[in-house]
Amino acid sequence: MSDYYADFARTGIAGRIAQGMALLFLEDIGYLYVGHFDYVRTCLGIGNSKNEENGKRERTPDFVVENGVGERALAESKGGFAKGKTLNIKGDLKSGLEQLSSGTKLITPQPSKSFVVGTYLREVSKCSQKTSEIAYTDPPPEEPQDPVEIPRDAVRRANYASWLSLMGLDSAAWRLWTMSGEPESRTVPTVVVGERQYAVTVTSVTPQYGSDLVDGVDWQHVWDWLDFPIGLRADSVVLELVGLDMEVIKGLESAIRDRSKLDVLMEIEPFDRRELPSAVGGGAFYGSVLSDRSLLGEIRYSRKQMPEFGHMTIEL
Repeated sequence: MSDYYADFARTGIAGRIAQGMALLFLEDIGYLYVGHFDYVRTCLGIGNSKNEENGKRERTPDFVVENGVGERALAESKGGFAKGKTLNIKGDLKSGLEQLSSGTKLITPQPSKSFVVGTYLREVSKCSQKTSEIAYTDPPPEEPQDPVEIPRDAVRRANYASWLSLMGLDSAAWRLWTMSGEPESRTVPTVVVGERQYAVTVTSVTPQYGSDLVDGVDWQHVWDWLDFPIGLRADSVVLELVGLDMEVIKGLESAIRDRSKLDVLMEIEPFDRRELPSAVGGGAFYGSVLSDRSLLGEIRYSRKQMPEFGHMTIEL
């Protein structure tokens, strides 16, 4: 695959995959909530410190993450395509440690852990039996130097603001993060996965074997697809979904409506990860429900199936 891309595009793709793998690794060891470090720092008014020796601004970590009991860690992601070359794992981890060092000095309460996670991708080849790999290091954080205190709920607000933005609810995401402005009422589609109900956005609607895209931001376009000519050439329709558990939505509604109830976000119980049902909403579900109760994936409907969506009015 890497042969099809110029160096800069290949680097970008590898970096995005590496960040995703790092976040999945961190979730696997218990860190469920994610805030982009620079975004959190900027919104809290934390400056970017300068290195005294050369006057350059220090690079900071990618993420500040949090587990289910409020313990935080800093994380830096590294990675790339390992195509016919020796991996520089130690060099990458050393570079990441430098970024962690500058980040741990900026915030309080002091993070209890820090991680550099490197993801190295190798393509399948008849000439090599080597596989892709993940490497990480987790040194203890350094002592803070004139840090700025991060509010107790800051990481969770950043986490859920990101999901709201991904769902197309940018104004709600901004209100959650800044705790300003009045909530707006809107009607959203809902779907049941397992025993839980989720508010979702349909980000795309596509024929399973086709290449053309039918705009699916509005969930009612599902019905339009059923009469769309290209649908005749496909066995099924695929709905790409992103969403949040309704229990999380209710917590976000409460936090945005009453700014004195920010602790409601800290009371949201993480999702108990287990095997999800494959048959949901009238179709077959292929995707994940992550530990922060977010949903990402797709539902596939055959020609003989009809989508089983509900709808609900929310205020965010």
